[in-house]
Amino acid sequence: MSTLQNGQEHPSHLPPVSTSLGKVPNRELALYAVGSVAGGLGWTINMLTNPIFNMELGVSLVWLGIVIAANRVLEAFTDILIGYWSDRVVTRWGRRKPMIFVGGVVMALCYFLMWMFPENASQTGLLVWYGAVSATFHLGTTLFGTGYWALGVELTMDYNERTRVSAWRGYAGAIAGIGTPWLLWIIHNKALFDNPVAGMRTVGTIIAIAIAVTSLPVSFFCKERYAQMQAKKKHHISFLRALTVMFENKEFLRMTGVGLLLMASLTLFEQFGFYINFFYVYGGDISAATVITGAAGTFGVFCGLLGIPLVQFLSKRLGKHIAVRLCLMWMILGSIAKWFLYNPEMPWLQLAIPLFYSIGISAFYTLLPSINADIIDVDELLTGERREAMFGAVGNLVGKIASAGASGCTGFLMVLAGFAIQYGGEQTEETFFSMRLLFSFASAAVIGCALALVWGYSLTPAKMEELQTKIRARRAAEV
Repeated sequence: MSTLQNGQEHPSHLPPVSTSLGKVPNRELALYAVGSVAGGLGWTINMLTNPIFNMELGVSLVWLGIVIAANRVLEAFTDILIGYWSDRVVTRWGRRKPMIFVGGVVMALCYFLMWMFPENASQTGLLVWYGAVSATFHLGTTLFGTGYWALGVELTMDYNERTRVSAWRGYAGAIAGIGTPWLLWIIHNKALFDNPVAGMRTVGTIIAIAIAVTSLPVSFFCKERYAQMQAKKKHHISFLRALTVMFENKEFLRMTGVGLLLMASLTLFEQFGFYINFFYVYGGDISAATVITGAAGTFGVFCGLLGIPLVQFLSKRLGKHIAVRLCLMWMILGSIAKWFLYNPEMPWLQLAIPLFYSIGISAFYTLLPSINADIIDVDELLTGERREAMFGAVGNLVGKIASAGASGCTGFLMVLAGFAIQYGGEQTEETFFSMRLLFSFASAAVIGCALALVWGYSLTPAKMEELQTKIRARRAAEV
């Protein structure tokens, strides 16, 4: 056993870092991809917050938005600290896998507890319960997500193989997406449950078990490639220097800005979709609305699956920089289509939206991790260190601050638009007009800003081949 500078022991039997890291074995890639099911199931907690705590229990939209925003800000800063720690500290089990294990357990436990609030709790009590459990839940997502994302970047250095890793992760994540659009229909189904709260408690227990089952294989069976390389380093750049170098990376700033804008758009405007569907399209008939919501969501998952091989093809033929532009353009078309296809007279028209929006989102979020892996190679060339978790954490910090601000603004914008839950489907025409405008054209405008930002991205396939030749030479010399 070799000993690190901070006193920790490092197992000398860990395999040394490869100088090439090409194709990832299918078995390992499949085990890694299963973890995205846990992440996808965990994300449903955000989708279900307002339908349960606001629509069923009457907790204020504004106060829910404030609590959600506060949690996101707290989570964002824990992300960066945990990411910095993960890149530097090596345990006998590695840098990433202990985080993935602990994070998965915390996520599962808190998902279960979220819906077990006292039955007679006041609105203040419900808000406190939600705030405390969700804060702990998001700490678990930070541990799991930071470790899981960083481990994925480590799997390969190959330009196109990185997109393949993202694609497998996307395919596995779609498993979680097939059923989640029907969660609202299930918990509102009177043949199954006495009331939606009782339904949510049963469904929440099942999801919590599924999160635990799908998160643990990653921590037990996947390999870490760079643990030994980092363990041998006697000196690391400081936290402030790490941040400085990162924010001098123009391509990192560019793609972080794109992610920020998309996260803000999805968080701020997508919640309007539930309310527009429930109260504008279906006039307050939530039971009927959950059927179309489930159908559209499931169809969106299959459309998203189509987007993954499509973006792989475009990336190989045109390069990631061109493929990501096409994805954003397609999403803009989907956003504009919402204005016309959320129609009370023909509610099933909204099933056409996933052909635009879901394909674009799936394709973009397949490309983004692959692009970020390329950006991290640029950082290794500058610093000599592998800092996957730090990059992922800073990206998450920016995205979560944007998400926190958007979450906090959603309730205010709903109120400013004139929406009041007690009026149900009897909102004024002006209220529905304002909500639809934000849901479609405002969302398209934000994605348009992301498209403008990504236009100058410079890490083409030829540029990446040049950078990685230098990295391989350095690693070979170190070995």
